[in-house]
Amino acid sequence: MEIVTSPSTNIVPEVLNEDNYERWSILMQQYLELQDLWKVVQLHRMPPGGNKEEWSKKKALALYAIRISCGTEVFDQIKEIPDAKRAWDELADKLKPRPTAEVGTHDNFNSGQESEAERQKNLRKLVCYEPISDVKQFLCDYADANSLHFALKLAITCGRKNMAHYLYKEIPLEFLQGDSGFFLLEHCITRRMFDIALDLLQLSPDLAFRHPWNSTPIILTLAETAPPFLSLSELGSWGRWIYKCNAFSRQVVYYFQLILEYDDLKF
Repeated sequence: MEIVTSPSTNIVPEVLNEDNYERWSILMQQYLELQDLWKVVQLHRMPPGGNKEEWSKKKALALYAIRISCGTEVFDQIKEIPDAKRAWDELADKLKPRPTAEVGTHDNFNSGQESEAERQKNLRKLVCYEPISDVKQFLCDYADANSLHFALKLAITCGRKNMAHYLYKEIPLEFLQGDSGFFLLEHCITRRMFDIALDLLQLSPDLAFRHPWNSTPIILTLAETAPPFLSLSELGSWGRWIYKCNAFSRQVVYYFQLILEYDDLKF
């Protein structure tokens, strides 16, 4: 029987697709370590005493290596992410196989495992390519908060705004707060879903300063990511949030000034 493989690059034997993440990530990490680029994928910020120019160059090289080692469909999902670490984390979040729950019998275990994998694959296709009505039906048949959260992040990644708005309204409140709310908010900002991001911040202003597991606070992510893309009208919305926000402080003002000054505006 003929074995079909993915196209290769000079970095990894085969480019990343939906079925080979575990093998690809092992080889990709090894390549980045050999090129002294793995630290920029692990860390949000340059270590103390580092050379800023050299750090920026390594970040660019790591991002290029990750992008060029992805297949076309996967690349399209991260092409707008400007940072190697965020791109790496996004790929892990979307493609890393998730463990299936244990069940009683051998037959049930096998069928359950296949069913779960098939459901995730079908949900991914529905969210990224099919109408909202089809997704509604799917979620009615397999309704759970984790599937909703996963579907929302997929819709944001694929740039399907109407789909994302529908799924966002269906998400339980607890998934919009705490660490899960933080990572959803970060995803919205890096993928330019600013309307959902603003609603999340109005719902839970403390998310702006949350930074689980040494991640970058949202207010910093916004200052670093949003300026090249925000329009004047969008900046106005963020300005209104600043003044309504219960978490208003000098720190917020300082980082918001960075956003405004980027476009030569006066705060």
